[in-house]
Amino acid sequence: MKYLLVSIFLLQFSFLYAQESSDIDIQSREIIVFDECTQVYFPEKIELMFNVFVVSVERNNGWYSFYVFNESEIQNDTLILPRISFATTRALDNQESIYLYCNDIADGIIRDFYQNGNVRIEGKFTEGKPNYISEYNIEGILQEETFYELNSMDERINLYNDKGELREYIVIKNKKRKRVVLTYNAKNKLVDREVIKFIKY
Repeated sequence: MKYLLVSIFLLQFSFLYAQESSDIDIQSREIIVFDECTQVYFPEKIELMFNVFVVSVERNNGWYSFYVFNESEIQNDTLILPRISFATTRALDNQESIYLYCNDIADGIIRDFYQNGNVRIEGKFTEGKPNYISEYNIEGILQEETFYELNSMDERINLYNDKGELREYIVIKNKKRKRVVLTYNAKNKLVDREVIKFIKY
């Protein structure tokens, strides 16, 4: 649920600015990060917030690539950043977002690969806005597909098991001041409903 995690995390991250820092439980960890775009290793102190690790890297033209990772994706205290990234500006009062392929705005069908040659991420983009994004595990098995409605940014996320079989899917509806997240099992039965309210500054 990588891109759903990014989306939800950003909503929660903005909430940090509405609370006292002492109210937030943030844990730090030192790791080595390898950036596929620059082919550079560098030490990084990453923060565990809301049960995920966060890394941001400054790119060209004021964009910051934003990565959200689970514990399992850190191997031997090393984290490999893919070339395809979700990127935002730093201005919380007018925070724009796009997808990048390294320093370039993602456009067309783009693929990123694991070091063993298997596809890691594939996506189709229109001037930085995603049409769909597919994620694969290191064995090349499909794990997640996200489809976007470009006008509304509503989403459908298909989640697969280790055999590449549909496990469940999530439908996200963006309203004026809230986001509705509906989770269905593989038999189309609704199993969970969550409402996330947007924060008004």
